[in-house]
Amino acid sequence: AAVCENTRLVEDLEAEVEAQTAEILAEKEKIDTILRNVGDAIAMFGLDMRIQYVNPAFIELTGYNTHEILDSNIVDLFVQEKYQPEWRALSTIIAQQGSWQGELVIQRQDGRTYDATFTIAPIFDADDHLIGYVSSHKDISRLKNLDRARQHFITSVSHQLRTPVTTLKIYTNLLRKNWSQKTETYLQVLDEQADRLTRLIEDILELTRLDSGQVISVWLPVDLERLVKDVAAGLKNQAAAAGLTLKIENIPADLPIVNGDQVQLGQSLAELLENAITFTQSGGKITLDVQVVEKDD
Repeated sequence: AAVCENTRLVEDLEAEVEAQTAEILAEKEKIDTILRNVGDAIAMFGLDMRIQYVNPAFIELTGYNTHEILDSNIVDLFVQEKYQPEWRALSTIIAQQGSWQGELVIQRQDGRTYDATFTIAPIFDADDHLIGYVSSHKDISRLKNLDRARQHFITSVSHQLRTPVTTLKIYTNLLRKNWSQKTETYLQVLDEQADRLTRLIEDILELTRLDSGQVISVWLPVDLERLVKDVAAGLKNQAAAAGLTLKIENIPADLPIVNGDQVQLGQSLAELLENAITFTQSGGKITLDVQVVEKDD
């Protein structure tokens, strides 16, 4: 009877262990699936800061392979300048066994860097002893670049708006004082400056559309020949006033119709030509050349 009872107890214990083991494996598989598919780069490292685990997103973002990354010191691996303030602050938090979230500049395997939002938290065992850390980060370079471009754009527009506004005021006063045969010239300059202000306003509206995600909602056929001629004609007087010659070199007969936003394409071309007018010395020539380039059939 005792032997039978012991056998039953062993069988029950084995069944319970087997059930708990299956439950643990299922939970582990669930966690592994989450870590493999999450978009953020995740790493786990010990108290010595040596990496013990990374997920696929970490490998893809940093450019390192698994053999290069495991057992490497995370600070030595990532920090281009070990003593940059953000990493010093992070090191202080780690020494205090705390959590930290902020922005860091991280170095890829090929030496390039990227801006990242970085989170780190301590890992404790069942007895509440610190055994390591887990970190997650993602590349925010595009957002940072967009923010910098936005700031540059706003500063540039604010500066550029002063010139046409001042010119409009000057020529308006001249018209009031000197109504003569030069009146038509003054009106033409006023018209050109008004067009310039209109383009700047369109740029501001474009920034608003970029922020809202509404960039180009409708793609329509664009006649590039007509577009090029119209833009060049609109800037011909501006070039002449700067002592420059603006010329269209050639427009091929096989120039195709393309799909896009005619207004934005026109703005882009106009900005390129305006830059050429601004930075070309008087007496020079600006050539607008149109070509069809064939690639991969």
